[in-house]
Parts: sequence; structure tokens; C-alpha cells
Amino acid sequence: MNNQIKKSLDFFINGEISEAKEIVAGFSFNFFNENNELTSFGLDEATYYPLPVGLKKILQLALLNNRIVAETDNELYKKYLITFDLVNKNNELTERGHCKAVEDIPLIKQCSEISLDYELINLSFNGKPELALLAYYQSLGFIGISSEGMGILMALKALMLDVLEKYNIFKSRQDSCTRLLTAQLLSIPDKSNEIISSISLVSRQKFITNFREIISTPYHNGDYSELSIEFIGAMYDSISTRTFISIAKKLLENPYLYGKGWPDLTLIKDNTVSFVEVKTTDKLHVSQLTTIPAMQAITPFSFSVCRIKNIE
Repeated sequence: MNNQIKKSLDFFINGEISEAKEIVAGFSFNFFNENNELTSFGLDEATYYPLPVGLKKILQLALLNNRIVAETDNELYKKYLITFDLVNKNNELTERGHCKAVEDIPLIKQCSEISLDYELINLSFNGKPELALLAYYQSLGFIGISSEGMGILMALKALMLDVLEKYNIFKSRQDSCTRLLTAQLLSIPDKSNEIISSISLVSRQKFITNFREIISTPYHNGDYSELSIEFIGAMYDSISTRTFISIAKKLLENPYLYGKGWPDLTLIKDNTVSFVEVKTTDKLHVSQLTTIPAMQAITPFSFSVCRIKNIE
């Protein structure tokens, strides 16, 4: 997590509120409210905070007890549980608490906890496993990319581009094309309704035109090489306006939070969109444990995890 945010939360958990506020005073969103409590944004960032090992064990045990967290006499643990919104008034794990409980358990159990399909595939490959699995799916007739949510975020930017330009802080369409979507959305939180309303007005032709404009603009935050007209057109054809709007609304709740944590692969076949997270030895991260369940709840997409074993 961001070092400044961690330092702020260190002060906050120790009761040094003024110091905690001062560290994050320059951020674009408020971490603390007038009652010196963490805001929704602050709580979302606190999900990345490293909890004491003993507390994490208590949270993990709750997974075996209908998500009920056992009572503890440790005052610091109690403070974490309440301050970081890890339990509700009935001592049940909240969504944030569940995320922290699942963070360090084995991958297969993580998938079970958030209802993700898990598959093990043996492949012979050199280089990046994401590209190897993408090639495997392409051999099965899928089109796709391996760029962790870039496809869906690019589609949303193409749908929102005219409104992003209208309220661009530099009054620059080029900046609207090049700057990260999440950063732009954070800069105009009061325009959410207008952004949402504009999505349904964008025709397929305008969508493709906007996409072409975006990828033709010199870009300083990433690489568009995987994106194609075929892929972005298939995204438009396969995702309903209602679903695009649902994703946009969730993203606008906290652009930084839901702008990350998307699975590695975005795949399309027969007008069906699938997201596949590729793993070799690691587990799902906090961002993935946050974004994937949130998007599962509001979209018809298929989400899964594929562990690749190299049989080279």
C-alpha cells in the first residue's frame, strides 16, 4: 500500500488523529470525516493495511464459524476490528473483514470463498504465463487480451470520452484520451449522473471513433498494442448498455479501488465475456478479492482462476 497512507493509518490507529490527517491532507479524496472516522474511501484503503498476525488468524477462524468473529480481550485487535470496519455490530465479518480473512488462505480456498471457478491447466511455455494461456484460449476460438482490465476500462473511456473532455481540468481532449480513466473520474465526482446518462447515447460508430482517437494519441501510462478494433467492437456487441452502466456506477463509487484488481485475461466468444485470472504460484491479492466479487454481483460475466503448470 501507499507509504503515506500506511503512515497515516499508523497514526490513526494509535489515536494521533491530527498527525494522521496531516499526512493525507493533499490527497484528492477525504480519508477522514468531521467525526474523525475513516470515510468510505479511507476504509477501502485500510483494506490494504497489514494487520497483526494474531488478528488475521482470528479472522480466518471466522470463516469456519459462519463468519462470526470470536471475542477477544486484545484491545488493539478490538480497535482494528471496529475502526477498519472488519466486523458488524453482531460480530460478523463485513465484506472488508471477509477480504482480510481470505487474503492469506490457499488459492483453492480463496476461490471457494468468493465463488470463483478454479481450473488447473498443464501448458508448455516460455515467457509470460498470461500470454501462454491467452494463446491457448485463442486456439479455442476466443478473442482477447492479457492486460488486467484494460479492455473494460478502455471501453468505458470510449463511452465517456465526450463528457470527460467537457469537464477536463486542462480543457484538453488529448488529455482526456491519455490520462488514466480512474484519475479523471476522481477529478469530477459531482458529474457522475451526467457521465452515467451519456453512456446510453453513444452509438457503436461513435464508440469505435472514440476508441480510434484514444489509441492514436501518444500515451504515457501504458501500452495499447493488444487492443484492436475487432476486440473493442466485440466488447461493445457483447456487453449491454445496462451492464456498462452498472460497471460505471460501481467504478464511480471509488475509481482507484475498482479500477484495479481485474483478472489478467479478458476473453470474448459467442457474445459472452469472460475474465480469467492467471496464477502459477501466488494467490489472489486484496485488490482482486475486492473487485472480482463486486463485479460478479452486478454483471453477467464469467469470472474464474486458472493455475498454469508448465510441463516444459
